Amino acid sequence: MIHVSFLLLIDIMVPSPLGSSIPALDDHVSSLNSQQPTPLRRGDVVEIQGPAASGKSHLLYHLLTTCVLPVAHHSVCIGGWECAAVLLDTDGKFNIKRFRRLLTSRLSKLRVTQDTALPAVDDQTLEDILGLCLSRLHVFRPSSSAQLAATLVHLPDYHSTHPSLRSHEIGLLAIDSLSAFYWGDRFLVEQWRTTSGNAASTTPIPTELASPMRHVVAAVQRVRALRGPLTVLTNWGLNPSKRPADLGEQAYPLYKQHLHPFPAPFDTTVATALPPRIRPVPAQPQTSAGPVCPTEGQDAFEPSGSSETRQLFSITHHITLYPSLAEPYPASLTLSEIKGDSHPSSVIAPHTVTHQGLVRTPASVLATRFAFRVTEDDIVFEPSAEV
Repeated sequence: MIHVSFLLLIDIMVPSPLGSSIPALDDHVSSLNSQQPTPLRRGDVVEIQGPAASGKSHLLYHLLTTCVLPVAHHSVCIGGWECAAVLLDTDGKFNIKRFRRLLTSRLSKLRVTQDTALPAVDDQTLEDILGLCLSRLHVFRPSSSAQLAATLVHLPDYHSTHPSLRSHEIGLLAIDSLSAFYWGDRFLVEQWRTTSGNAASTTPIPTELASPMRHVVAAVQRVRALRGPLTVLTNWGLNPSKRPADLGEQAYPLYKQHLHPFPAPFDTTVATALPPRIRPVPAQPQTSAGPVCPTEGQDAFEPSGSSETRQLFSITHHITLYPSLAEPYPASLTLSEIKGDSHPSSVIAPHTVTHQGLVRTPASVLATRFAFRVTEDDIVFEPSAEV
């Protein structure tokens, strides 16, 4: 009998492509290799960075729904992965009602099929599919970086033993947000620096060793090594870069990496030496975000390499989001009407917020601009534009 972990290892070593249902992201990734265009792959790491209210969590909601939705139903394409999704909700703001509403909206496509040969989809069938989708989502709420790292370390065991999870691959590992414990962790590092500075030691100890983020990064790599999911990490945009992205008529702010130790592919001057389009990157059979499986004799949890931050993975693709452009309320409404429910539904339409973003890839000068609208029941993506 072939062991299940061996089959998982084979699947990780030969990752299958994953369509994100985000046209700009899929087009961007496919355009990086014109000879063999493929969307995202298992093992890739995507960072979503932006200031508050820029749409990071909304984008993550969309990816989570794509992961748990079925591929198709009675020959009607839904576009999901039919995989399990694991969300570490460090902000504590995940709304399951909102998630269910988005799932219902995307499943409503089953009702509008024009193929009369297909059986009608009734309410009970939709509820059954919806229930299966919700059972594939597993949410954890750690309250510190130490709890976050510990949860990630034990996630493979949880995957192997949980009745509703062990029969599914983990298609998506999401952390929203990596910056949730930033200020507390920074205080710990400052305490470490002060203590080590006062100690009578001739050999200074790097403050990186005291950073809780070091354990989080190692734990993320451990999950990648053992399960190989697509990893999506949201991150704050705290420190604007001195060089914004000049996209013709408008310059968009970019942000430096404030987490340490953590991959910062755009904080160096390497990108300035790139040729006009794309610099080829040596192909790796398992993923473009660094090794998925640990090398022989290497513990998956321990950092390796000789770089200053001893990174275990790199960012495959980076998404920068910008402050939202909310459609204004009618001028006739008062503040009390906007804040309350006293206004008639005919006076104010469901509020729509438009977000803008930029997709970039390390070792490439290609950038793809995109926009998406967030409504009460859906997330709608606009056509992408290469810049």
